[in-house]
Parts: sequence; C-alpha cells; structure tokens
Amino acid sequence: MLFILISMLLTISAFFEIIMNRPENFAYRIDIDLWFVVISGISLYFISFLVISFYIIRSAIPGFVHSLRNK
Repeated sequence: MLFILISMLLTISAFFEIIMNRPENFAYRIDIDLWFVVISGISLYFISFLVISFYIIRSAIPGFVHSLRNK
C-alpha cells in the first residue's frame, strides 16, 4: 500500500505540472479543482485495497501450502 501512496503523490505532482500549468495560452481552459484529484486518489486507494484484500483472502482459504504449489 505504500507503493500506491508514493505513485499517487508522483502522479498528482505530474498532473498539476502538465494539466494546470501548460495550457495557459489556450482559448478554452478548464479549471480542475484539487478536490477532484483528491477524491479520485482516495477511490483509487480504496479499490486497490479491495483488490489486494480479495487476492489475499482467496489465496489463504485453500491453505498456504496448496496456494504456493499452484502459483
């Protein structure tokens, strides 16, 4: 989960550099608020937590040795 947080921080910084600062000279510019990025990051973290939990539970149910033998 730490890698997901690190990747979110790197992505948000790259997002603000590319999306917020680059198109200053365009005629049609859309302002994107910070809350939109924060909510999408929280939802990404929640979905990744659910997926990782699902795979952990799925591998733990049949037994540790059996899951290692088949992987």
